[in-house]
Amino acid sequence: MKKFVTLLLVLFPLLLSAQPADREAVLQLQKLNRFFRLLMTSYVDTMDYEKVVESGIKNMLLELDPHSTYASPEEMEEMMGDFEGSFAGVGVEYDLLNDTLIVVNTIGGGPADQAGVLPNDRIVAVDDQPIVGMNRVEIADRLRGETGTDVRLQIVRRGESQPLEFLVTRGEIPITTIDLAYRVSDRIGYVIINRFARNTVEEFLQAIDSMSGIEGVILDLRDNGGGLFESAIELSECFLRKGDRITYTEGKRVSPVLYTAQRDGVLADKKLVLMINESSASASELVAGAIQDWDRGILVGRTTFGKGLVQRLFPLPDGSAIRLTMARYHTPVGRVIQRPFKQGGKDEYYTAYINRLEEGTDSIPADAPVYQTLRSGREVFGGGSIRPDIELAPDTLDYDFWAKIIRVGALRQYTVSYLDQHRKELEERYPDFESFKRDFVCDEAMLQEFISFVQESYDVTLEPEVVKRSKEELGLVLKSIIAQKIWSDWAYYRIVAETMDREFHQAVAIMERWLDSPEEVVTDSLIHRISESVR
Repeated sequence: MKKFVTLLLVLFPLLLSAQPADREAVLQLQKLNRFFRLLMTSYVDTMDYEKVVESGIKNMLLELDPHSTYASPEEMEEMMGDFEGSFAGVGVEYDLLNDTLIVVNTIGGGPADQAGVLPNDRIVAVDDQPIVGMNRVEIADRLRGETGTDVRLQIVRRGESQPLEFLVTRGEIPITTIDLAYRVSDRIGYVIINRFARNTVEEFLQAIDSMSGIEGVILDLRDNGGGLFESAIELSECFLRKGDRITYTEGKRVSPVLYTAQRDGVLADKKLVLMINESSASASELVAGAIQDWDRGILVGRTTFGKGLVQRLFPLPDGSAIRLTMARYHTPVGRVIQRPFKQGGKDEYYTAYINRLEEGTDSIPADAPVYQTLRSGREVFGGGSIRPDIELAPDTLDYDFWAKIIRVGALRQYTVSYLDQHRKELEERYPDFESFKRDFVCDEAMLQEFISFVQESYDVTLEPEVVKRSKEELGLVLKSIIAQKIWSDWAYYRIVAETMDREFHQAVAIMERWLDSPEEVVTDSLIHRISESVR
């Protein structure tokens, strides 16, 4: 009931200020209020008011744009945790396999690491309460808590006949938004940002500082679905000059707001290659649009998702909230980032995106409006989404083969089993990541063992010809997952980037060419024009 009343209070001031053409909304609000009072006073049975109100809110939002949403209290807690820079917990990276929590890695120096918890341990109970069969949200609720509080973990460890018990004191655990940051060569640094949170720019600048002397940055925003608007503004500012427009927003009921760089960016003189794809959305597109409009770098990859709507969060008393679209983002030259949609057509909107992924088609219409960039005056396109300067075709893989083994969780299950048996041997043979990356090979026997494991354990049929074509990639994927479980996520991304990621290698080649010959004409004089305009 409180949710409903609060929703009315949120909407009522808007209705009071409505134009005559909108006064129909007041009548509809009265109608809705009357209906709910009838439910309270006249309905035959006892009602679950929370369920009815939540259902009503969700269904009303379905009639709006695709990005106005309702979040339950549990979803809000998880969402806000993703945006913060840290949380209090035990410090383990874990996976759920067959309803069991398996420790993938402990965070070095964190509470679990100091207490003696090891990778591949199975946590079966927290504070004497069994957690086998719980979902991720339930488990996170039990592992997280206030800094300085104790939690008892009951652990099953391979080679031990009885469960072990550890007393772990919760501490601050950093949430990182950078998957990988390393020096590709003496002149080029590479950074993957997976989302935008409060600590993203701080992490990014620390990563750049660790690669002192580089002349160019490859910034990878592929599959980055967005995050905090403020962090995207700060990241854009790193590459621009004081006073440069970054974005502006406008909506029917809110005043336009212009965002500009408040200082010269610390990387304003570095060359930049920005990687994007179909799953780069929202805050990622804001950064990409600013970089492209100012001729500040080269965008490579594929056309972005096209989410350019500004949501405002309206909290409700029980911890839930409504994210309501208030305005649209525009790039510095005025392009609308949001791709077209029909109100109430959420299913069509996402179906079109899925079809685009499967077919590899461009979402920008042929008659898209044309704009000129702010320094070189070259043409860029509006109509929604951000189109790259240099388009890269997606990697061609046997998707049916990969879908089969990923869907059943075979890669995770096999690597956990493999490390149960071989972790100590691997750590002795490969004392550091570089030696593992250089020397470890998934040989024919290991690959055949995996194929047999998939077919026997999951009753999955894998066609011999497809297996034969996919063996090289399969060996590299297994190698990268094993590295991830021994070291951390960054090890996975290093191996994937250096051995499998064709787009990454193309981005490196573009950057090297730009550094070597800034006057060279590449892709309709693009690099020449950009090199002339970078200040």
